Amino acid sequence: MNSDFDGFRQRREQILALIQELQAVSAELADTARADKLSYVSGRLQSDAFRLMILGEFKRGKSTTVNALLGESVLPSKVAPCTAIISEVKHGERPRAVLHHVPPTEKGIPVQDPLEIEVGELNRYVTIGGSKAGSSIQESPYAKVELFYPLDLLQDDVVVIDSPGLNEHGTRTTVALDYLHNADAVVMVLSCQQPLSLAELEFIHTHLGEKNLKHVFFLWNHFDAIEDSPEDVEDLQDRSHQYLDPMLGARDRVFFISAREALRGRTRGNPAQLERSGLPRFEAALRVFLVEDKARMKLLAPLRAAQNAVFELANEVIPQQELLVDTDLAVLKDRERQFKPQLEEAGRTYRTLERQLLRQRDKLKRDISLSYDQFLRDFERDIRNEGADKLDPGRWKVLTGGARKEIEQHFDQELQEGLKRWQTRELQPLVERSVSEVWENIERFAAQFAEFYEDARAVMMPSVRASSEEEEGVGVASRLVGTVGGFVLGGPGGALVGGSLGTGGMVKSVPTMIAAGIGAAVFLTGPVGILAVFAAAGLFETFRQSGGIKKGLMEKMTDVLMKSLRDHQTTALDELHKRVDQNWEENFHPVVTAAEGEIRSLREQVRDIIAQKEAGEEAVDAARQRLRQTRVRVGELAGRVRDLQAEVSAV
Repeated sequence: MNSDFDGFRQRREQILALIQELQAVSAELADTARADKLSYVSGRLQSDAFRLMILGEFKRGKSTTVNALLGESVLPSKVAPCTAIISEVKHGERPRAVLHHVPPTEKGIPVQDPLEIEVGELNRYVTIGGSKAGSSIQESPYAKVELFYPLDLLQDDVVVIDSPGLNEHGTRTTVALDYLHNADAVVMVLSCQQPLSLAELEFIHTHLGEKNLKHVFFLWNHFDAIEDSPEDVEDLQDRSHQYLDPMLGARDRVFFISAREALRGRTRGNPAQLERSGLPRFEAALRVFLVEDKARMKLLAPLRAAQNAVFELANEVIPQQELLVDTDLAVLKDRERQFKPQLEEAGRTYRTLERQLLRQRDKLKRDISLSYDQFLRDFERDIRNEGADKLDPGRWKVLTGGARKEIEQHFDQELQEGLKRWQTRELQPLVERSVSEVWENIERFAAQFAEFYEDARAVMMPSVRASSEEEEGVGVASRLVGTVGGFVLGGPGGALVGGSLGTGGMVKSVPTMIAAGIGAAVFLTGPVGILAVFAAAGLFETFRQSGGIKKGLMEKMTDVLMKSLRDHQTTALDELHKRVDQNWEENFHPVVTAAEGEIRSLREQVRDIIAQKEAGEEAVDAARQRLRQTRVRVGELAGRVRDLQAEVSAV
């Protein structure tokens, strides 16, 4: 792919240089709020990569697919089901692996330093070796592993993410979903031998459908197992057309491959075998998508931020500083005294908002706790009323391993289905209502803050008219609201927009997307495997008969299971509360920080001009000269922005 990405890298470097120059101009003008925003945009663009996420249920061939794409057996293709490790494969000068520890749940405990290991030792760490059946995957002390390899695909700023198997375990599903909203492209691996389970269809509709599958590819793996059977091939294609095509529309995003044959073809240097595997056709489509669609998005977002900065520097910041420089010093100081009350009032509004945000966050956490407690009560009632009737009485005469498995599956299915219902019917609507209320408060705050802010600026600079959003710039209210949701809109590239573009067309979608980040990925599970819970309680040794004792056994099992869930309740709620805190910090707190920055920036610009005037006429003349030069410089930067926008749009 290297040559295809050369143009992207070249334009990215040009945009980085442009944004960094705008950042320097803003800093020279004491416009610290704008300089900080541009610094953030520059940092995100510089570190941005194409994140390709591989999803799929267990035993669909995800890891083999990753290895085939990379052309080398990088990932172990048979990982024990007890792993919950995300694997991020990145470019490096030599093969190495870095394990990142799970952050501690208790405050005050430092996060352990990453652990670098030999790639050959990976299996020892990403599986829970020696654990007993049913042990919790949460015993793993590692959150993810970074793998570094000097491979061609990775040189193109591509990061390949191999996720744990979906629906094999609730926590593994959560681990995968936590990464989903940051992916530029998602590849869902299906199996020709197990075509589209109900769980897969549910996952597609619930977690991929919300993005209209614009960035999703489907790979039907193991095609070599059915390609000699025309009837099976036709049945598979019909099923694929029936379920996937309506969601994809006209997009050609479905491919039939053999990851195993592709990997063999690559490692053995057999181009014909590689071509027969079907993988090259998918790779070509992926390349077009990344280079054309995603690359354009990644570049246009920061370019729009640069365009906005250029406009506001030329039409607001420089004119207001030219006016200040030409204003008598005594008048300036008098105006500074006059505009302090408006700035102080604006400051009170954002401090009030900060308190409101904390209150609404804490209320949401309390409501979640109450809702989860109600779920446990409802779940216990339902399982006591219905549990025994769903099992096969003929299997209970002797509690063999098969019968025990049936019991475990029964209780596990009841629990997972109950959790999903609670998540869909209770948790998600609860979070969405809370987020919508916060959003409304922020919009009211932004309008109020803007009023005080513009009043203060009008006192200080009565001849400078604020730019309107109908022109090219973005008003202060929209800038503040635009900081909300920057981390969840459009993946990594979307984060560059927040605070630079204002709200635009994103207003209606932000609350739902933020709520999804809190609630949609939550599959709370018991502390250990259900079978292990029952075994630890000695139930299978106590009850060995059918008939009337069967009911007693079911009741005892329900007692044990509910005690386990109650014991685990604090841990489960801590996880949910942590998600709420994280989303509040990432998505809502930036509006408070942005408001504070706007006030600080305006105050510092005024103080900077006053200091120059106090230094004497020579310093004032030098300031006038710098402003004239800066105006010319900004005009040149505006031309570069337009040229780059035309180039990127034409790609």
